[in-house]
Amino acid sequence: MNRFFVRSLFLAILAFWFVPSFSYSIKEGATLPDFTLQNMDGSETTLSSLRGNWVLLNFWATWCVPCKAEMPALGKAYEKYKDNGGAILGINYKQNAKTVAKYLSSNKVPFPILLDPKGKLSKKLNVFALPTTFFIGANGSLLGTHTGALTFDELDEWIADLAKKE
Repeated sequence: MNRFFVRSLFLAILAFWFVPSFSYSIKEGATLPDFTLQNMDGSETTLSSLRGNWVLLNFWATWCVPCKAEMPALGKAYEKYKDNGGAILGINYKQNAKTVAKYLSSNKVPFPILLDPKGKLSKKLNVFALPTTFFIGANGSLLGTHTGALTFDELDEWIADLAKKE
């Protein structure tokens, strides 16, 4: 019985230690802090340059199985909404350009991919799991977040709502 208690206590401490807070540092309705990240082609994208358009930011990694499963739905949503006053951006979490380029060379991803190689933006936004998606209104305010893979239907519903709020 004593061994069971010690083992349970140890596992509970490990879970508490490794599971971060499930809240984002930016609350819904607040304006996201501006950032500039490098694109895969070497150019840069700044969030404030997209003001006036809705924005979907999707944090992902090549090693993340749910992220890879979600990519086709994001691609389909991008194709549907790319000329509809918004932007869908993938933000790679803590990987170098070479690793991301290798993944992209064998996987069709039609939307722009930005790099967060040191995880600074992810940390600033308190991204604690992948994939995580931020839905930003045309005025720059956060309208919602989602942790976990999204289906095309879920993305379609979110984006249609974003487009209405422009």
